[in-house]
Amino acid sequence: MRKLVFELKITDENIYKTYRKTIKPLMDKLGIVVMKEYRISKTVHSDAVDDQVNMLAMFGFPSERIMEQFFSSDTYQDAKKLFDQSTTNFEKLVG
Repeated sequence: MRKLVFELKITDENIYKTYRKTIKPLMDKLGIVVMKEYRISKTVHSDAVDDQVNMLAMFGFPSERIMEQFFSSDTYQDAKKLFDQSTTNFEKLVG
């Protein structure tokens, strides 16, 4: 299993929910799972604006090939516009 761990700040809950609903069927089809997902209410150690996040998540991909297939798919590329509209401060931590 290939894991992707990331943090981000959701700035628009409704658009973000639409993004997640859009990618869910593709995730199910490819066997991609949300392994862990945490909502963060406070950043403790940093006051830098770029460090302000409110979500930490881990997604599991069956393989590197599936991960590449997911991110290069038309479905994801279209949904990414919603992701970009609804989040800031995205950072991949492990992946």
